[in-house]
Amino acid sequence: MRHFSCDICGDSIHDEHYVVKIELFAAFDPDELHETDFDADHLAMITEEVAAIESGQVEAPRESGVQRLRFDLCEGCRGRFLDDPLGRDALGRVNYSEN
Repeated sequence: MRHFSCDICGDSIHDEHYVVKIELFAAFDPDELHETDFDADHLAMITEEVAAIESGQVEAPRESGVQRLRFDLCEGCRGRFLDDPLGRDALGRVNYSEN
């Protein structure tokens, strides 16, 4: 038998559990091409970018491919996740002193 624990609260899940799957990828709208996009020398631009990365002048871009995440949730955390899936409420709870 497999053991599951909630990825939010860490409690062991003995009964029914829930799975959240998130897929994150870069948005691209091919309808937004402009005439200048066709005039640029893209091969030269790529060559320059690679040379700058190899020489250390610029940092290599972060991977922008598809990322798939999977989380197991208990009943209680499922409800809290559905109420605030992006965690916006948690960000608003920070209280700063008036110094």
